[in-house]
Amino acid sequence: MPNPPAPSRVRRYPNIEAPDRVSPGRQFAVQVSLTMEPLSKGVQVQPGPDAEADREGRLTMTLPKRDDGKPWRIDVVLTAPDFEIENGRNHATIVLPANGDSTPALFELTAKPSESVLVPARVSATFWVDGAYLARATRMIGVGAQRPVSASRVAPLDTEGRGLVAGPATIGTAAKVPDLTVYVQESRAGDRTACQLTIESPFLQPASAPCTPAEELRPWLSEQYNAILRASQSFRGVKAFAPNAPASREQALALLRGVGRELYRRAAGPLFDSAFWKLVDREQEGGFQFHTIQIYTNNPSLPWELMVPSNGNRSRDGFLATEFEVARWHISEEVSTHDKPRQRLALRQVLAIVPTYSGALALPHQNDEIAALQQLKGFQRVEAKLSPIRQLLSDPPEGIVHFAGHGVAAPTAGGTVDYAIQLEGDTTLDLMSWRGLVNDDARHHPLYFLNACDVGQVNRVLNFVDGWAPTVLDSGGSGFIGGLWPLSDQGAAAFATRFYRGMEDALAHGGSASVATLLKNSRQGFFRTGDPTFLAYVFYGDVNLSIARP
Repeated sequence: MPNPPAPSRVRRYPNIEAPDRVSPGRQFAVQVSLTMEPLSKGVQVQPGPDAEADREGRLTMTLPKRDDGKPWRIDVVLTAPDFEIENGRNHATIVLPANGDSTPALFELTAKPSESVLVPARVSATFWVDGAYLARATRMIGVGAQRPVSASRVAPLDTEGRGLVAGPATIGTAAKVPDLTVYVQESRAGDRTACQLTIESPFLQPASAPCTPAEELRPWLSEQYNAILRASQSFRGVKAFAPNAPASREQALALLRGVGRELYRRAAGPLFDSAFWKLVDREQEGGFQFHTIQIYTNNPSLPWELMVPSNGNRSRDGFLATEFEVARWHISEEVSTHDKPRQRLALRQVLAIVPTYSGALALPHQNDEIAALQQLKGFQRVEAKLSPIRQLLSDPPEGIVHFAGHGVAAPTAGGTVDYAIQLEGDTTLDLMSWRGLVNDDARHHPLYFLNACDVGQVNRVLNFVDGWAPTVLDSGGSGFIGGLWPLSDQGAAAFATRFYRGMEDALAHGGSASVATLLKNSRQGFFRTGDPTFLAYVFYGDVNLSIARP
């Protein structure tokens, strides 16, 4: 079978040309393009997978090779929560030649009414090729009554600005593309939160629509998490992999399925629902296998993994995370030199941080978890004290860092929560301390698995993902696995055992192991035991991340 043609490296400036200030109710034009020279100031560029932008905001792209010399067709999806997009047309396709500027994508917007004299409003454009996410460009437009601008003129922003960091890069179109990509961006303006959801797939037209902000679901979600935690208490003494008493198991199955269906109804929205069922139908027609879902989001609190697709006409019994390979990636306005998920990870070392607890903090099943880790080549136990962990974070391993211990949460005076992991004795390691120990120039970027169990405070929703995932990824991790709610010692050990035994088996027989596939298979232990702990785990990284021995 002939090798695919080598990809082409292309560098262009993403531009969003628009007035620097518009009046409420006034229609104006926004023009998006990729050009040889920068045309608009104040544009910030957030690269996608395996991509970076230089200090001038120029994007380096590796696009599919065109043997016939034809240009590339790049999809552009515009999101502008504080504006009305005329006729709802927020998607366009631009044509990019090998040399020269692209054709422009033209959108007509109208500013929504505002009581303030001048309000900064965000306009973002995401770029896609063949279903692969390339990058996001963002600029601010002032909305106010002063200095109205003619709607017929597209002018660059007056204020100074520059693109985001770092050196030459590629965009991974030569790598595997997810079957379905979900891009969720929330933005805050005053006391209002706007949410925009964009759907992309190699098999569908890109589309975008407003979505429900996660904060509107937080009270309901908190109630559901507490109900799940109460249900999980009956599984604290269950032997790993052994079916529980039928009544308790069936009750847990019914509870979680009910939560999943209602969550889907409240949060998925018609755009996701339509795309999901179209891909299901396409799979049933043959010639396509619907396996992978990648979620980019700047709000980690919505548990997409728990959704059970059901819209009144059609439904499934399983959760997204037990039927599909699902991964998230954290997006933010912050600059990070590791702002990209990797698709390959060499497994040279497996370092396990395993605190020794006594008394009420003892974890009886901790040794079961470590026994599974010890089967992996390169296993080494790290003393759960600050000095050894400082050394680990200053020179991370090429492979996996696993924590098997307690997670703690301390409410702050400001109403937030400080997340930490419990080390030896009375020592804890919180998020800010972790950032202080990290070496930004580290050579390796491991997968972090924080298997953090609760400390008996089952009435508290301990959402480790909220804090730890962005912190670990910003500090250079290739991926992060953690729990949505407090994990039981028994269930956490059983899940990790299932995960690492599956990894060892995949490495022995296939040469590589897909992280998302291992997690999907491990979560399915919920149907055997009924223990909700199996559904608590989420994965931040590339949905196609594979681990292989060098």
